Amino acid sequence: MNTRRILICAIPLLLSGCASFSSFQWSSLAPWNWFGSDLSVTEQGLGTLTTRTPLTSEGISAAIGSDYHLREGMKMQDGEVVRYFEALKDNKVMLVISGDKGSLARIVVTDPDVSSNAGVQIGAPFSGIFDKAQGHCLAGTGDERGNVDCTAPGSQHIHYVFSGEWQGPEGLIPPDETLRNWTVAQIVWVR
Repeated sequence: MNTRRILICAIPLLLSGCASFSSFQWSSLAPWNWFGSDLSVTEQGLGTLTTRTPLTSEGISAAIGSDYHLREGMKMQDGEVVRYFEALKDNKVMLVISGDKGSLARIVVTDPDVSSNAGVQIGAPFSGIFDKAQGHCLAGTGDERGNVDCTAPGSQHIHYVFSGEWQGPEGLIPPDETLRNWTVAQIVWVR
């Protein structure tokens, strides 16, 4: 009988204490998040994060799992207001998710635990994916200036952004011999 009274008194205190954790992700209680996540970038998006996912904190959290803490913002891009979400792990930005008109448009992955559907991860060498840049790669622009953006083999939506050392002119792609030593800095999915 005493145990029941203690439980009746303790349950409201426990529940009110849990409600005060602002970083707690309720989606982590879902059974599919119990054993961690195996996210990969596919033609459809990142795991279950696709163009059908609502571009909201709740929708994104449910799709990417509880390994990440989300923060949200807005920015101007090409004269348009773009809503974006940053997914952090250990206080480092690992995913940047953006879109327009409530629909997913772009995912930038820097999390070394996430791979493409072909098994490519952050840090993979250019030479392990491509023989040459021609027909696959362009010089990076905007935030990717100084890097090289290559469309993944056989893909319409996945890109690998490579970075490395080169002292050549800005806006040009380094020669293939130099690119061989460059590595994947980002895996990017675009609508």
